[in-house]
Amino acid sequence: MLEINYKNFEIDCREIFGKYLLEYNFKEIHDEVLEFEKIYENEFWKIEISMISNFPHIGISFEFISKENGYIKNSVLEELLGIDRKKNIEIHDRLFNKEYYNKSSNEQYKIEMIFCVEILELSYTQLLIGNFTYSDYKNYIQ
Repeated sequence: MLEINYKNFEIDCREIFGKYLLEYNFKEIHDEVLEFEKIYENEFWKIEISMISNFPHIGISFEFISKENGYIKNSVLEELLGIDRKKNIEIHDRLFNKEYYNKSSNEQYKIEMIFCVEILELSYTQLLIGNFTYSDYKNYIQ
């Protein structure tokens, strides 16, 4: 079993992601097996929040999944949505500053969650509200 000294993952997910995603009708899907992963779902998408998807690096990440569990390539998604990487970098630089590295790992994880929410808000709103669906993605890659 992977040892992560982060006892508040579930609480912080609900506080940060859960409250934010509720605005877009996402509900948490409970899975007792996934200790460091949470899945939220609305009528259009699932979003997987994970601390371990980038293993061996430990940190918070998110990934969109179709309702039928079809994964999508982030690079294609970024291209389709016209994501402005410069704005994402600005958010990154603001949150991951010198003070970030002086914080406890639990505080760092919470900041990583806040970063993900800000990126979702800035760049992925079209997915959250269903203006862009998995069918649109599949049509694009064919």
